[in-house]
Amino acid sequence: MRARIRHTILPFLQEHLGGDVALSLARTAAVAGPDAEYLDALATAEYARLKLPAGVHLPDIPGADTVPGDHSTDAAPEEPAPVIIALNRAETAALHPALRMRVLALATRAVQGENPGFERLQALDEFVAEHATAGPVQLPGHVSVYRRRKVHDPRTDIRVDALVLVSQR
Repeated sequence: MRARIRHTILPFLQEHLGGDVALSLARTAAVAGPDAEYLDALATAEYARLKLPAGVHLPDIPGADTVPGDHSTDAAPEEPAPVIIALNRAETAALHPALRMRVLALATRAVQGENPGFERLQALDEFVAEHATAGPVQLPGHVSVYRRRKVHDPRTDIRVDALVLVSQR
């Protein structure tokens, strides 16, 4: 693929756009790389802040009624337990779009889902903002995303709207 870009696409762009396209692309990458790293670091911090703790009760979620803890049991389950993560939906929706999309992608990967493409991530973003259907939203890697209202957050002792990601892998 790189050979095709180097021998076909770059010469085409230089012929039709003029200038040193490769140098311009390299400069753009040099600027965009640190920006992306910074946004990724911010997203990681926001994800940790928005994630609801283990033990939060999640009504009417297929295959789960609480966010599981990090403890293991001696008995092996017959079927693997679903991986569940809940985020504070309103605070997630309030994030800047560049940060919000990264947080949603992080949460999807955290439940062992595949990295969502643009269209699925956009659908999830609309779902978070409550501009979309009642749900659930389906994501690659057998991930379903639900909204639940008035979930008790023990950290603040208040009820919050939750965005619940469940993987059935």
